[in-house]
Amino acid sequence: MAAASQLLLELSGFMDEGVVVRCATQRALGGSDQMPVLGTTRVKGSVIYLSTRHVCAPLAWLKPSSPTISAAELDAVVTVAHELFHTRGVEDERLTECSAVRLTWKWVQRISSYTTGARAAAKRHLLDNSLRPPGYKLAPSCTLA
Repeated sequence: MAAASQLLLELSGFMDEGVVVRCATQRALGGSDQMPVLGTTRVKGSVIYLSTRHVCAPLAWLKPSSPTISAAELDAVVTVAHELFHTRGVEDERLTECSAVRLTWKWVQRISSYTTGARAAAKRHLLDNSLRPPGYKLAPSCTLA
């Protein structure tokens, strides 16, 4: 949970958002192994609930000095960013997902230890719609300039 809270501060520009992060089981989040829920929050809410397995654990593995970042770690960062936008009042899932992907890409670019290849792989992964549910798919206008 500490890693998720720290990431939330980094993504929000190190401002005190007044948002609390909690890690929770799939059962508590209303998900299952077949249909996992990665995170949830109420719009303009002050608590973000994140999947212990799919978000909190990968964030705990994240090493700032590593030359690479895994797909699971990237997905965890996107989930935290996605929920952060919901706390700011953004309700539309596609818009929220695009904003989260863009914010994650900016975050990836700030990590000096990532190799050029790791950044290219991260960009491809962030723009890959193949695993996103229909309501979360990125529109063609969602680019990472």
